Amino acid sequence: PRFLITLSRVFVTSYQRDRETQIGRELRRQVQQLLYIGDGDSATFKAILDLKPYSDELTVVKSECIFSTKEEPNHECCPTGPESWCKWQKAVALNRDSTLEDLTPLLGQEMKEHLLPIYENLSREDLLERCLGGHTQNANESFNSTIWRLTPKHLHSGQKIIELSACIAAGVFNEGYNSILRLMNQLDIVVGNQALNFAKNTDKARVTRQNRMSQSETKAARTARKQQQLEDNQLFEEAEELLYAPGIAD
Repeated sequence: PRFLITLSRVFVTSYQRDRETQIGRELRRQVQQLLYIGDGDSATFKAILDLKPYSDELTVVKSECIFSTKEEPNHECCPTGPESWCKWQKAVALNRDSTLEDLTPLLGQEMKEHLLPIYENLSREDLLERCLGGHTQNANESFNSTIWRLTPKHLHSGQKIIELSACIAAGVFNEGYNSILRLMNQLDIVVGNQALNFAKNTDKARVTRQNRMSQSETKAARTARKQQQLEDNQLFEEAEELLYAPGIAD
Protein backbone atom coordinates (compact mmCIF):
# COMPACT_ATOMS: atom_id res chain seq x y z
CA PRO A 1 0.00 0.00 0.00
CA ARG A 2 1.10 3.53 -0.78
CA PHE A 3 0.57 6.31 1.68
CA LEU A 4 1.82 9.86 2.07
CA ILE A 5 4.09 10.81 4.92
CA THR A 6 6.35 13.75 5.57
CA LEU A 7 9.88 13.49 6.77
CA SER A 8 11.39 16.19 8.96
CA ARG A 9 14.87 15.04 8.16
CA VAL A 10 16.70 11.96 6.88
CA PHE A 11 20.11 11.52 8.46
CA VAL A 12 22.57 10.02 6.00
CA THR A 13 26.28 10.31 5.48
CA SER A 14 28.11 11.80 2.56
CA TYR A 15 28.80 8.40 1.06
CA GLN A 16 26.41 7.13 -1.59
CA ARG A 17 26.45 3.61 -0.20
CA ASP A 18 25.28 4.78 3.21
CA ARG A 19 22.53 6.86 1.64
CA GLU A 20 21.27 3.91 -0.37
CA THR A 21 21.39 1.70 2.72
CA GLN A 22 19.32 4.18 4.73
CA ILE A 23 16.76 4.69 1.97
CA GLY A 24 16.62 0.97 1.21
CA ARG A 25 15.80 0.28 4.85
CA GLU A 26 12.83 2.61 4.61
CA LEU A 27 11.66 0.84 1.43
CA ARG A 28 11.76 -2.53 3.15
CA ARG A 29 9.41 -1.06 5.72
CA GLN A 30 7.05 -0.07 2.86
CA VAL A 31 7.53 3.61 3.64
CA GLN A 32 7.01 5.75 0.55
CA GLN A 33 7.80 9.45 0.64
CA LEU A 34 6.06 11.58 -1.95
CA LEU A 35 6.77 14.85 -0.14
CA TYR A 36 10.24 15.35 1.30
CA ILE A 37 10.72 18.16 3.79
CA GLY A 38 14.36 19.15 4.09
CA ASP A 39 16.46 21.75 5.81
CA GLY A 40 18.75 22.53 2.92
CA ASP A 41 20.62 19.23 2.76
CA SER A 42 20.51 18.75 -1.00
CA ALA A 43 22.67 15.60 -0.89
CA THR A 44 19.88 13.59 0.72
CA PHE A 45 17.26 14.76 -1.75
CA LYS A 46 19.58 14.06 -4.70
CA ALA A 47 20.19 10.54 -3.40
CA ILE A 48 16.44 9.87 -3.34
CA LEU A 49 16.04 11.11 -6.91
CA ASP A 50 18.97 9.03 -8.15
CA LEU A 51 17.70 5.90 -6.45
CA LYS A 52 14.14 6.30 -7.87
CA PRO A 53 12.51 4.24 -5.13
CA TYR A 54 8.91 4.66 -6.34
CA SER A 55 9.33 4.03 -10.09
CA ASP A 56 9.20 6.72 -12.76
CA GLU A 57 5.50 7.39 -12.30
CA LEU A 58 5.89 8.90 -8.84
CA THR A 59 8.07 11.98 -8.38
CA VAL A 60 9.38 12.99 -5.00
CA VAL A 61 8.87 16.70 -4.43
CA LYS A 62 11.06 18.60 -2.02
CA SER A 63 9.38 21.06 0.30
CA GLU A 64 11.82 23.47 1.90
CA CYS A 65 11.77 23.78 5.67
CA ILE A 66 11.54 27.45 6.64
CA PHE A 67 13.37 28.49 9.78
CA SER A 68 12.77 31.63 11.79
CA THR A 69 15.76 32.98 13.65
CA LYS A 70 16.64 36.22 15.37
CA GLU A 71 18.86 37.24 12.47
CA GLU A 72 16.39 36.17 9.76
CA PRO A 73 12.85 36.14 11.12
CA ASN A 74 10.15 34.52 8.99
CA HIS A 75 7.06 35.05 11.10
CA GLU A 76 5.08 36.16 8.04
CA CYS A 77 4.84 32.49 7.06
CA CYS A 78 3.06 31.64 10.33
CA PRO A 79 -0.71 31.78 10.83
CA THR A 80 -2.01 35.09 12.11
CA GLY A 81 -4.52 35.93 14.81
CA PRO A 82 -4.68 35.78 18.61
CA GLU A 83 -5.09 31.99 18.52
CA SER A 84 -1.94 31.41 16.43
CA TRP A 85 0.67 29.02 17.75
CA CYS A 86 3.27 31.59 16.65
CA LYS A 87 3.95 33.78 19.67
CA TRP A 88 5.14 36.63 17.47
CA GLN A 89 1.93 36.69 15.42
CA LYS A 90 -0.11 36.29 18.59
CA ALA A 91 1.63 39.30 20.14
CA VAL A 92 0.90 41.37 17.03
CA ALA A 93 -2.79 40.41 17.13
CA LEU A 94 -3.02 41.34 20.83
CA ASN A 95 -1.17 44.66 20.31
CA ARG A 96 1.76 43.57 22.44
CA ASP A 97 5.46 44.16 21.92
CA SER A 98 6.32 41.78 19.11
CA THR A 99 10.02 42.64 19.16
CA LEU A 100 10.67 40.50 22.21
CA GLU A 101 13.09 37.71 21.52
CA ASP A 102 11.20 35.22 23.66
CA LEU A 103 7.72 35.72 25.02
CA THR A 104 7.84 32.60 27.20
CA PRO A 105 7.91 33.36 30.95
CA LEU A 106 11.24 32.29 32.40
CA LEU A 107 9.65 31.26 35.68
CA GLY A 108 6.30 29.70 36.38
CA GLN A 109 3.77 31.15 38.77
CA GLU A 110 4.61 28.57 41.44
CA MET A 111 8.30 29.49 41.36
CA LYS A 112 7.44 33.18 41.45
CA GLU A 113 5.46 32.76 44.66
CA HIS A 114 8.51 31.30 46.39
CA LEU A 115 11.21 33.56 44.93
CA LEU A 116 9.47 36.94 45.11
CA PRO A 117 9.45 37.12 48.95
CA ILE A 118 13.20 36.43 48.97
CA TYR A 119 13.94 39.34 46.64
CA GLU A 120 11.59 41.59 48.60
CA ASN A 121 13.42 40.77 51.85
CA LEU A 122 16.81 41.39 50.26
CA SER A 123 15.68 44.83 49.08
CA ARG A 124 14.41 46.06 52.45
CA GLU A 125 15.69 49.51 53.38
CA ASP A 126 16.83 48.46 56.85
CA LEU A 127 18.91 45.69 55.28
CA LEU A 128 20.40 47.94 52.60
CA GLU A 129 21.40 50.52 55.22
CA ARG A 130 23.74 47.96 56.77
CA CYS A 131 25.64 47.77 53.48
CA LEU A 132 26.40 51.49 53.28
CA GLY A 133 29.70 51.11 55.12
CA GLY A 134 30.99 48.60 52.59
CA HIS A 135 32.26 46.27 55.31
CA THR A 136 33.17 42.65 54.60
CA GLN A 137 33.90 39.55 56.66
CA ASN A 138 37.21 38.87 54.98
CA ALA A 139 39.08 39.74 58.16
CA ASN A 140 36.87 37.39 60.17
CA GLU A 141 37.42 34.57 57.69
CA SER A 142 41.18 35.15 57.80
CA PHE A 143 41.14 35.02 61.60
CA ASN A 144 39.11 31.81 61.55
CA SER A 145 41.57 30.20 59.15
CA THR A 146 44.38 31.08 61.59
CA ILE A 147 42.59 29.17 64.33
CA TRP A 148 41.90 26.14 62.16
CA ARG A 149 45.56 25.96 61.14
CA LEU A 150 46.40 25.39 64.82
CA THR A 151 43.50 23.02 65.45
CA PRO A 152 42.40 21.40 62.16
CA LYS A 153 38.71 20.68 61.87
CA HIS A 154 39.24 17.04 60.95
CA LEU A 155 41.01 16.38 64.27
CA HIS A 156 39.13 16.33 67.57
CA SER A 157 40.15 19.04 70.06
CA GLY A 158 38.77 19.84 73.48
CA GLN A 159 37.47 23.16 74.73
CA LYS A 160 40.78 24.16 76.34
CA ILE A 161 42.70 23.52 73.13
CA ILE A 162 40.22 25.60 71.13
CA GLU A 163 40.45 28.48 73.62
CA LEU A 164 44.25 28.43 73.59
CA SER A 165 44.27 28.32 69.80
CA ALA A 166 41.91 31.29 69.64
CA CYS A 167 44.11 33.34 71.98
CA ILE A 168 47.28 32.51 70.05
CA ALA A 169 45.56 33.18 66.71
CA ALA A 170 44.31 36.57 67.93
CA GLY A 171 47.83 37.60 68.88
CA VAL A 172 49.38 36.41 65.62
CA PHE A 173 46.60 37.95 63.57
CA ASN A 174 46.92 41.39 65.19
CA GLU A 175 50.61 41.70 66.09
CA GLY A 176 52.43 38.95 64.23
CA TYR A 177 54.81 36.48 65.83
CA ASN A 178 56.02 39.04 68.34
CA SER A 179 52.98 38.06 70.36
CA ILE A 180 54.39 34.53 70.54
CA LEU A 181 57.64 35.92 71.94
CA ARG A 182 55.76 37.84 74.65
CA LEU A 183 53.82 34.70 75.47
CA MET A 184 57.10 32.85 75.88
CA ASN A 185 58.31 35.55 78.28
CA GLN A 186 55.16 35.17 80.36
CA LEU A 187 55.91 31.47 80.61
CA ASP A 188 59.51 32.23 81.71
CA ILE A 189 60.92 30.82 78.49
CA VAL A 190 64.18 32.43 77.43
CA VAL A 191 63.89 34.01 73.98
CA GLY A 192 67.13 33.72 72.07
CA ASN A 193 68.37 35.33 68.88
CA GLN A 194 67.19 32.41 66.78
CA ALA A 195 63.60 32.83 67.98
CA LEU A 196 63.77 36.60 67.50
CA ASN A 197 65.08 36.28 63.95
CA PHE A 198 62.50 33.62 63.16
CA ALA A 199 59.66 35.92 64.29
CA LYS A 200 60.98 38.84 62.23
CA ASN A 201 61.49 36.77 59.08
CA THR A 202 58.11 35.09 59.42
CA ASP A 203 56.29 38.40 59.78
CA LYS A 204 58.17 39.83 56.82
CA ALA A 205 57.30 36.82 54.68
CA ARG A 206 53.69 37.13 55.80
CA VAL A 207 53.46 40.74 54.58
CA THR A 208 55.12 39.83 51.27
CA ARG A 209 52.76 36.91 50.79
CA GLN A 210 49.68 39.04 51.46
CA ASN A 211 50.82 41.68 48.97
CA ARG A 212 51.34 39.02 46.32
CA MET A 213 47.97 37.40 47.00
CA SER A 214 46.22 40.73 46.50
CA GLN A 215 47.26 40.74 42.86
CA SER A 216 44.65 39.59 40.35
CA GLU A 217 46.83 36.96 38.64
CA THR A 218 47.10 34.92 41.85
CA LYS A 219 43.40 34.88 42.65
CA ALA A 220 42.63 31.93 40.39
CA ALA A 221 45.34 29.80 41.96
CA ARG A 222 44.20 30.79 45.44
CA THR A 223 40.64 29.78 44.60
CA ALA A 224 41.87 26.42 43.35
CA ARG A 225 43.82 25.84 46.56
CA LYS A 226 40.77 26.66 48.67
CA GLN A 227 38.67 24.23 46.68
CA GLN A 228 41.29 21.51 47.13
CA GLN A 229 41.40 22.22 50.86
CA LEU A 230 37.63 21.89 51.11
CA GLU A 231 37.77 18.57 49.32
CA ASP A 232 40.53 17.35 51.65
CA ASN A 233 38.52 18.37 54.72
CA GLN A 234 35.53 16.50 53.35
CA LEU A 235 37.64 13.36 53.02
CA PHE A 236 38.94 13.79 56.56
CA GLU A 237 35.38 14.15 57.90
CA GLU A 238 34.23 11.06 56.03
CA ALA A 239 37.18 9.10 57.42
CA GLU A 240 36.40 10.33 60.93
CA GLU A 241 32.79 9.18 60.59
CA LEU A 242 34.07 5.71 59.76
CA LEU A 243 36.21 5.67 62.90
CA TYR A 244 33.26 6.67 65.10
CA ALA A 245 30.57 4.63 63.31
CA PRO A 246 28.09 2.62 65.44
CA GLY A 247 29.33 -0.89 66.13
CA ILE A 248 32.87 -0.11 65.00
CA ALA A 249 34.30 -2.16 67.88
CA ASP A 250 32.08 -5.20 67.29
